[in-house]
Amino acid sequence: MAKIAGSAWVEGNDFHYIDNSNREWFFAGNLVGAAGGGAKAASAWIEGNDLHYINEAATQEYIVYGPDQGIKTNAKSGSLWVENTLLAWIKQGTTNKYLGHDDVAHVDTHGDVAHIDGSHTDVAHTDNAHTDTHTDTAHVDTHGDTPHSDSHTDTHDDVVHSDSHTDTAHVDDHADSHGDTEHVDIFHVDEHGDSTPHGDSPFTDEPHSDSHGDSHDDVAHSDVAHGDQAHTDSHGDSVHGDAAHSDAHTDTAHTDAHTDVAHTDIAHSDVAHADSHTDSHVDTGHTDKPVLIGP
Repeated sequence: MAKIAGSAWVEGNDFHYIDNSNREWFFAGNLVGAAGGGAKAASAWIEGNDLHYINEAATQEYIVYGPDQGIKTNAKSGSLWVENTLLAWIKQGTTNKYLGHDDVAHVDTHGDVAHIDGSHTDVAHTDNAHTDTHTDTAHVDTHGDTPHSDSHTDTHDDVVHSDSHTDTAHVDDHADSHGDTEHVDIFHVDEHGDSTPHGDSPFTDEPHSDSHGDSHDDVAHSDVAHGDQAHTDSHGDSVHGDAAHSDAHTDTAHTDAHTDVAHTDIAHSDVAHADSHTDSHVDTGHTDKPVLIGP
C-alpha cells in the first residue's frame, strides 16, 4: 500500500502514521485495559488530554500521551492531524493543542546487597630477645720505680784579702807676690792604703795685679808601694752523683670473652581478607515515542 502523508491506522496493538516526509512512525500505546462491549477495532478518539484507540483485535484499549502546547486559535475540540513528525490534537472541550510525544525516562534501579567483610586476622610475630653475655678480665698494671737520688758536697775556703800601704803626704808651699793666702792641702793617710777625703783649708782670694817672680820649693811626692797579699781560694766540691731512674712496667694483657646469642624472628602469618559482595542491577531503558520505522 502506498504511504500517504498524514494518514494513520492501527496495526496490531500499535498506532501508525505517515509524517509530511512520507516516513512511517508508530506508537506502542500504554495499556488502559480491556476494550468495552461494542468497541470497534482500530477506532480512535480524543478523551480529556489524550488520544485513545482500540487494538486491531478489538480486545484492548490503549492511550497516547503528549505535552500541552497551549491554546491554538479557532481549533476544533477533539480534532487530530499529523504535524511534521508528530501527531497533534486538540484537547476535549478546549482549544489547547497537544503533541503526541511520550518519553519514558531512563530508570536505573540498583539493588545492592551490603557486602560482608570477613575481618582481617593478623597473627603477631614472635621475636626472641637478643642475649649478650660479656665477660671482661680486669686490666692489671704493675711497675717498680726507683726514685731519683742527688747528693754532693761543696767545701769553700777563702783566705781574707789584706791590703796595706804608706802614703807620704804631698806638701805644696810657695810664696806668691800677688797677695794670695797660702793654700795647704794635706792628704789623709789610711793604714789600709786608702785615701779618704782630705780637709781643705779655705783661702781668701783678693783682687790682685799679677807680676811676680815665682820660685817655690816643692817637696816631691813619694809613694811607698803597698804590699798586697794575693787572694787564695781553695774550693773542694764533691762530684754530683745521680742514680738513674729505674722503671719496670709489667702489664697483664686484657682478656675479653664475649658470647652473643643470635636474634631469632618467627615469620609473620596473615589470614587473607575475605569480601563477599552481591550486586543486583535492574535498568529500564529509555523509551521515546513515537518510534521511527522509516520511509
